[in-house]
Amino acid sequence: MDQVDGGDFKEGLQLRLMDPSTGKPYRGRYKFKGSEIVKIQKAGINRNELARLSLEIDAARRITEDAVRLATGLVASSGLRAGKELPPWVPGSLNLRSLFTGGFVIQHGYVSYDGGTLFCNLGVQYYTFNGRKLLLDKGNVPKMKKKTVVAARAMRDEVVEDEAYLERLHGRDRARDDARDAEPLPPPSKRRWVPTQTWEAYARGEREPGSRGGPPSLATKQDPFEDLRGFDLYGFDEAFDVLYTKKPVGWSTSKVVLAAFKYLSEYEDFGPEDGSFEDIDVRSELKARAKGVDVFIYDKDQGKPFDEGIEVRARWTQSTIYLAPHPDEENAVAVVALKKYEYKFEGRSGCAYALVKPKAGGVRDFEFANPAFLVVARD
Repeated sequence: MDQVDGGDFKEGLQLRLMDPSTGKPYRGRYKFKGSEIVKIQKAGINRNELARLSLEIDAARRITEDAVRLATGLVASSGLRAGKELPPWVPGSLNLRSLFTGGFVIQHGYVSYDGGTLFCNLGVQYYTFNGRKLLLDKGNVPKMKKKTVVAARAMRDEVVEDEAYLERLHGRDRARDDARDAEPLPPPSKRRWVPTQTWEAYARGEREPGSRGGPPSLATKQDPFEDLRGFDLYGFDEAFDVLYTKKPVGWSTSKVVLAAFKYLSEYEDFGPEDGSFEDIDVRSELKARAKGVDVFIYDKDQGKPFDEGIEVRARWTQSTIYLAPHPDEENAVAVVALKKYEYKFEGRSGCAYALVKPKAGGVRDFEFANPAFLVVARD
């Protein structure tokens, strides 16, 4: 994208959406002038400015309307959503930023990829301004081959200046390469129980026909549930800010659950790095700092000891289940309130969040998807 501002594509870019009903490009074509793309890039993560640009720029207004109609069948004639001024089914304005970002950056001391791969959950194709040459298909992930892996790692290494951190990255690269060359793991059905009950059946409290049940019960039954489907997923920066927010106007449980879902789902795949994960402590003890907002991941096996602070208690005997934003996501999030007072015990207020999955054969029953969970302690 740095080739737009005065570079090879300063005239602009032409975009096309992928139609989910056909798997082919949608008929609409959206011409973004180079000056318009620069405006979007300079807006950064200013949601209000991005929402304004989604209406001011004709191509942005049209691609928003078409994307929402293709994804939901609804009409979004007022552009993208900055906050609560539009219904929650209207996509957030950061979707516009993700159209024109990309590449590796350093965030909170870690290297990560800046920019999404979709616009409002639809694939996007990028053409030269005249539409004659396809430059990039952000919804089409290239196959993992040695050549593409080497190229991606080389681009990542260019932004890393810390030699010690770079060496750790290379160590993880070697570990992944060794794992790929090792004997393949047995299928999931041979190494862990795989749930087959759908979330819809779980929400209705139905028992799956002919089911013989799952592993021993780990948590609760008959939990109430909420639905996050239709909400936008957070990036790490947004999730971090939401978790540390001190309940301002506009604060909601759903926002915090979405932020917790981002951290827990990524943690399940990647685990901690030197006692932290994406700038959040990973502790082996259920202890929080005595004052202020304190956010940490509790992982008895992979966390670091935390001697200071006070004990917090989370009882999973009654929780609320939040269905994940994407209907294909296997895991959901269970939320319980921390125990502020118990017999001869005084802890801290707040909530604990855990990834959970429905148990086959259970009646509104779930089990933990991961032994780690996230704690947010507040005053």
